Amino acid sequence: MTVSSIRHRGLRWAAVLALAAVTTATGSAAAAPGAAETFEVGSIDGRAIDPAAFAEFVLAEHGATAIATEALDFLIQDRLVEIESHRRGVVITDGDVAAKLAELEQRIRAETKGKLGIEDQRAASGIEPATFRRVLRRGIAAERMMRADFGLPDGDVKQEKQALWYQEQRAREGVRTSGLAAGLAAEFGDERVTRVDWGLEIYRALRKADRERLFDEYVGVELLLAAAARGALVVTPEHIAREVAERDAALVAKLKEAGMSSAGVGWRSTVAARGEDPDAIVAGDRFRAEILLKELARQKHGKDGFRRFYDDHRAEFDPSFGRRVRLATIFLRADAQKGGKAGRTWPEATAELDALRARCAAGDLPLAEAFASFARLKSQHDSAQRGGELGFLSEPQLARAGLPATLIDEKPGALVGPVTVADGVHLLRVVEQRAASPFEEIRGEVEKAARRALLQELRQSAKVERQP
Repeated sequence: MTVSSIRHRGLRWAAVLALAAVTTATGSAAAAPGAAETFEVGSIDGRAIDPAAFAEFVLAEHGATAIATEALDFLIQDRLVEIESHRRGVVITDGDVAAKLAELEQRIRAETKGKLGIEDQRAASGIEPATFRRVLRRGIAAERMMRADFGLPDGDVKQEKQALWYQEQRAREGVRTSGLAAGLAAEFGDERVTRVDWGLEIYRALRKADRERLFDEYVGVELLLAAAARGALVVTPEHIAREVAERDAALVAKLKEAGMSSAGVGWRSTVAARGEDPDAIVAGDRFRAEILLKELARQKHGKDGFRRFYDDHRAEFDPSFGRRVRLATIFLRADAQKGGKAGRTWPEATAELDALRARCAAGDLPLAEAFASFARLKSQHDSAQRGGELGFLSEPQLARAGLPATLIDEKPGALVGPVTVADGVHLLRVVEQRAASPFEEIRGEVEKAARRALLQELRQSAKVERQP
């Protein structure tokens, strides 16, 4: 395989040959076809996660994506190379592995002008090297057989030749990926690629951050299903109908907000338009878990309509839904004493801003326009190109910025300051006041927060281990 073809495969395949060599074991003849590879996902409260259940979860999340197609192709090609290597008695030695590793290292160093190597690629991709122990030998074996079949000299095999060789192997072995028995993803001869194989290969193909996120989501689903079982809570057809209706309403509201027509649009039709099966989604564990999370949160917090939860967590809601003030600033960097990096002292910056304040008030332009113009010209704040706009700030946010909490009560249009903070001085204009959102208006957001908190409690009470 060439470096370019490795790159072409993307994601996990981008460094297959290089990474596998890092942890490849001792050389040996090609293994007999059909040898299985065990894979541990992790555990929840000491109970090993069932790879089959986890694989189905992965397929439900990623089965319709490009990476799923690529993962299945990779598994099929891997088995084809395994079969053909065994048939021909191809042996890949430690020396072959070392030579390929040295060749790839040299190429990567040359392409990056010595800045990166194989280990750098592995670290950047977040891929576990152990995943590739078998793949390097397969790649070398495939390359060797391709050169023999096409009568090519030592060196790279072009992508077109690789694709043709695999196509011929697939045709000869009679690879099928449709019309199969339950639980199978591909079949040819005596070989079977199961859905478990496929789902786990997709998982291993994901970037590290995506693997961690997917694992956490699976754990959340399992914890919710277990909590519901303990409380004898089951998902009924009524629950499903209500959830679908809520999703319909949310979709219509979103389209309306965007100024788009919602006539004839629903959640099921939208899912189907994306090429997914809404019935399969409804039957899946994630859909049931989302319903159960809502029901568990209602059991715990819904007796008073989530009001107590809101009162107990006001600090979390106030930044977005409490009283807020919209401000603009002209900011000058300054230091407490002379000789600092800013080049001016607090008193000097204050004097400059006092002069600008007078010019804003006495000029021919309206105050808002004059202030924005001076902000663009004079301000040393990130907001300068926005005319000094800081957006809406809550009382806690004002405090974190070192600004007086009394700004929350100032009338729109007022000029406040100069106000000295640690790294400089602000001249502030109050643009707009916004009252706190009524509880009934944000009840939906409160319920979402309560559900997140409940799921977090379940996670914290469980002992979860994820295998690399």
